[in-house]
Amino acid sequence: MQKMIWKLYSPLTADFFPQEVYDDPELMDREGPMELEGEGLAEYADVISAAIEKEDSGDEDLAQYLHGENEAVLKGKVLSIVPSVEVVGDELMGCATVKLREPLNEQETAVLRDYLTGQYSDGWGESFEQMEIEAEDGVLFVHFWNSEQFHIALDRNPVLERESALAQAQPVYKRPKMKLVGEDGNIFAILGRASRLLYCAGQEDQAKEMVKRVTASYSYSDALFIVSEYVETELSEPSYSEHMDGEKQKGGNAR
Repeated sequence: MQKMIWKLYSPLTADFFPQEVYDDPELMDREGPMELEGEGLAEYADVISAAIEKEDSGDEDLAQYLHGENEAVLKGKVLSIVPSVEVVGDELMGCATVKLREPLNEQETAVLRDYLTGQYSDGWGESFEQMEIEAEDGVLFVHFWNSEQFHIALDRNPVLERESALAQAQPVYKRPKMKLVGEDGNIFAILGRASRLLYCAGQEDQAKEMVKRVTASYSYSDALFIVSEYVETELSEPSYSEHMDGEKQKGGNAR
């Protein structure tokens, strides 16, 4: 079975000290930090990402700490859990990238959420929030633990996603039926009849496309096969939906 990726996004907060405040202990105690959230943190995405890499030092897989009931529930399905940050829209979000051997059910997903909440508050996140993250204009302390709410997104295959979008965008047309038997062999007569059928069926664009392709074809037989793509003739191959309709009408089952 093909491995899959889940990304669990969660809100971030941070304590931010402007450099002049951070350099002055008295001023730092008196004024305290500025509180930043997702949108205000987006400009610091690079330095926060670098801090995560430094903190983890190549040992960032949180799945290795699964134990007890968590391990019993998730063992065999969760292959790795890697913390990071990603800009989503205009906000910087915490992101746990979870590699799975197979999808989790509702109970297993709840266990995974609870495990991450614990890691963010008392485990990995507790250590990370103590790290001084230096930016050009100050110092950040970033908190992953502020919310138990996770938004789960499946990692997408852009090629399949684009093909799916195109398929959904294209309307499915039912081809009008037309017999070639009895025609006099005049391709223009055949083309004219097929065009009228398409126009009557509300498929004006298909009619224009068909005429353009037929007039550019090199032989009579090629032209007939092109016409048969747009209207159903003796030369047409039935579409999958038309084939299934036929099977249903016969009372048969598709093989």
